[in-house]
Amino acid sequence: MTHEATSWRDTHNPTFDRPVDRSMVHRRAAAEVFLTGAHQISQREWAFDVQISRGHVLVPPHTSEIPLTLCIEALRQMGLYMAHSGYAIPTDWAFTLQKTTFAWLPDARVAFPEFGPLELTTHLVVTGETLRKGTVSGLEASLEFYVGTEKVAVGTGELRCISPVHYRALRRGAPAPHDVVRRYDPTPVRELRETPDGYLGLVGYNHANPFFFDHPVDHVPGMLLLHTMTHLFDLTFPLLTARSVDLTCDSFPEFDPPVSFRTVRGADGTTLDVVFSQNGREIAEGRVTGINASSIAGDSTLPGIDAGDPSPVVQGAVL
Repeated sequence: MTHEATSWRDTHNPTFDRPVDRSMVHRRAAAEVFLTGAHQISQREWAFDVQISRGHVLVPPHTSEIPLTLCIEALRQMGLYMAHSGYAIPTDWAFTLQKTTFAWLPDARVAFPEFGPLELTTHLVVTGETLRKGTVSGLEASLEFYVGTEKVAVGTGELRCISPVHYRALRRGAPAPHDVVRRYDPTPVRELRETPDGYLGLVGYNHANPFFFDHPVDHVPGMLLLHTMTHLFDLTFPLLTARSVDLTCDSFPEFDPPVSFRTVRGADGTTLDVVFSQNGREIAEGRVTGINASSIAGDSTLPGIDAGDPSPVVQGAVL
């Protein structure tokens, strides 16, 4: 992995003691807040601290693998916090993550530690701003993720910022969040059919899931589409581990009619392309890429922790 001495690190002291204000990342449950530290270094440069629990509802039992969905959620929360704190966008505005990518570096072996959560520090740089009538309406950012001083992953995000008035206009035909028909599907896919190229089916959702439905919403959460992609990747390539994901959303996914999907396996045997459709048109598309799990099997060494350290608090993650 890459060792980097960067100037932002000289002014940032990582902290993992408590989550940031939940309103800054649009979460109702404090348990779903992944950010534990936020530091604005310059007008367009930030450092964030991230903590992800081994007990999160999306983490399967008896695994040390970090779900890509949670990595993107951490990225999303950083974008929201940065928009509110750095650009003074009110917390009652709506946001959509139009485009996002995340990828573990090829030689990064990151997993949950045997004890305690995964803790990451992220360096975020704003790479683009969009204005609408003199007000920020969009932000683009690139991110680097670190465990200690080791860079382990990279990501990007394109955030759309929507005022309450604009959101009501955009969503004037949508049902009120409390009027949405409830579903409790056991997996994020239903009516699954296998084809020569991949799978066809419908997106399932479970309103009892505290991550995707932390608060009432009037459309299918975009994070659920991303999670559907990684679920389909696992079905398609059971011997591979997903290592990168990218998703582009073109419009709001509605609850009705159901969102459908089709998948296509890449010729290299490591990629899966997924297209989501509704009302006869494509609304989102993305790709998941993986590698053989044995090629990233790491040892049990925790960076920065001496094997003889008696401290009960583990501050690192398996690499």
